[in-house]
Amino acid sequence: MAKYLDNAGLERLAALLNGKLGGKQDRLTGQSGQVVGFDTEGNAVAQEGVTMDDVNAAITQAVTGAIEEGY
Repeated sequence: MAKYLDNAGLERLAALLNGKLGGKQDRLTGQSGQVVGFDTEGNAVAQEGVTMDDVNAAITQAVTGAIEEGY
């Protein structure tokens, strides 16, 4: 146990933490109501969130389309 508490052990721990945290994602920012999406290059970008009105409109359109196709 002592070998982990000496300077060499602390240096190993620091190197391990730097390696793990080096690829950490930057802090995301945005405004209330936004969600995180991705642009064409795969970068995180703020996008407008989906509302219940959007969901209801999509469901209505899908149901109406299915009914119309059935006739």
